[in-house]
Amino acid sequence: MCTFIGIESVTMNALIEVREKKMGWEITFDDLVSYGKRAAREFRRRTGSEIILQFSQGDQASMMEDYAQYFEVEDYFTRGVFRLKAETPMAEIKASFRWGLDAELQDAFVSDAAIRALEG
Repeated sequence: MCTFIGIESVTMNALIEVREKKMGWEITFDDLVSYGKRAAREFRRRTGSEIILQFSQGDQASMMEDYAQYFEVEDYFTRGVFRLKAETPMAEIKASFRWGLDAELQDAFVSDAAIRALEG
């Protein structure tokens, strides 16, 4: 069985971790891909199921448009980073992008292996 995970779920869960661990407000695309891949490997190890990550340029553009209220859009276009706006309510992000995930996927996103990808 395969689970499709959109870039918005990976990005927001990565940014939750970045903020909670006081690592900043932004993440590069390369670190995001690494985080997503590590979370997918952890999910597969725990469940035996595959994750297909949806990270195309079209997916990125759609996310920036659909969730512009959370992102510094100019930073994405000028520096290629996903940066949260300072006023972004983290409780709202968690409610929308973390608490609705199944437990195994939540565990994969907060696993040590995935978080190491965010440390640079």
